[in-house]
Amino acid sequence: MDRSVFMRILFTVFGVLSGSRVHAEETPPRVVHHPSDVVVKVGDPATLSCRVDGNPKPTIEWLRNGQPLDTANGDGQWQPMVLSEGSLFFLSVGGGRRGQSHEGVYTCVARNSAGTATSRNASLYIAVLQEEFTVQPSDVEVAEGEVAILNCGPPMGHPEPNIIWKNNGLPINTSNHHYTLLSGKLIIAPAEKNHSGAYVCVASNTVGVRESRAARLSVLGKPVLVLKPENVSVRLGESAQFYCQAKGDPPPSVVWSREQGPLPNGRYLVNPDQTLQIHYVTAQDAGKYTCTAVNDAGVVTASAQLRVEEAASTQQKDLHKELSALRVALENVTIMAPGSNISQVQWKVRENCFREFQRKHKCNSCVICVVFSL
Repeated sequence: MDRSVFMRILFTVFGVLSGSRVHAEETPPRVVHHPSDVVVKVGDPATLSCRVDGNPKPTIEWLRNGQPLDTANGDGQWQPMVLSEGSLFFLSVGGGRRGQSHEGVYTCVARNSAGTATSRNASLYIAVLQEEFTVQPSDVEVAEGEVAILNCGPPMGHPEPNIIWKNNGLPINTSNHHYTLLSGKLIIAPAEKNHSGAYVCVASNTVGVRESRAARLSVLGKPVLVLKPENVSVRLGESAQFYCQAKGDPPPSVVWSREQGPLPNGRYLVNPDQTLQIHYVTAQDAGKYTCTAVNDAGVVTASAQLRVEEAASTQQKDLHKELSALRVALENVTIMAPGSNISQVQWKVRENCFREFQRKHKCNSCVICVVFSL
């Protein structure tokens, strides 16, 4: 082969191989592991990862809030360090110099002779949990079977605080179908008596734990009539009695009413056991009587009929008529003492009426007592 031809071939092959070697060695940087957001307590260490490849080996620079970050003269406390693989390491986040913070947006930048590569932004947050709750739970009263809602606005914090509730010092069982947690609120439905107690809202994150004030949930028992009035039949002039007993939490008050008008003035009595007694029954007393039990949780009623029958004898009828028609006259009113709110009221039966009543019924020692309360 001609020497000149051989040399041309040799130079061509060398040039091709040389060009291939240059192409293989010079590759621009590529970020293979991007940094991620981190939340760190003050004083704790932290790392923002960044790994790159390229040829020649890229140099790594970090930016904070778009500005180059000085790590060359890091003191190991305040200034972070770039590790050999390119990650940024903080020995003590937020510490070092008063008034300064490591919080910010960080970017990893890789460079070599073939080009530049930039990572995704990653934020470093200082973990915080404020002391004060934005909404403190307040006391709640509901009737048994209703829905109870306990509000809670946790303290501002980063990361977002986790919320749990305690009842009488113990965490509630969230698997219980009565409990629902919704945006910090505790919903109890339907509320039962055993749900009553002192509830505390607990907020926590990496910084620590905060507890709200205790809120009292009171589940009240609606009134229940354990003894209901029954229909009663009596003769004119006799006494009638209706029974009624109620229970509840708080204990209900019991009142009696009559559908046809007010209760017979001066002839009825409500006993401590809530029994209603009506004395010297007249025909006008007949009708429906209602027992009503009331407390803060609700109202319950029950009614019964009073039937009035004719008197057994003519003498009893006449006696009853005269007792019903007997009139009284005010004789005088005397104030016991100046400035006193106690008055003595003396009532006297008209003498002509009373003497006639005694003569007819041969009752010279009869006493009729009429009591009024002012």
